[in-house]
Amino acid sequence: MRDTVRRDHCMEHAVLGADSTHRDLYEAIEAGDAAGAVTSALAILNEQERDL
Repeated sequence: MRDTVRRDHCMEHAVLGADSTHRDLYEAIEAGDAAGAVTSALAILNEQERDL
């Protein structure tokens, strides 16, 4: 997983807005929306799993 994150530059994409999933996760956490945060986190993990 670590290698995939590094290879795909996930953090750069998240910071630069290349994908909305990290922004959605942040916004759900900020809003105190636990269900929304779980949904967003699972979407991120599913995407990572597909890339492996």
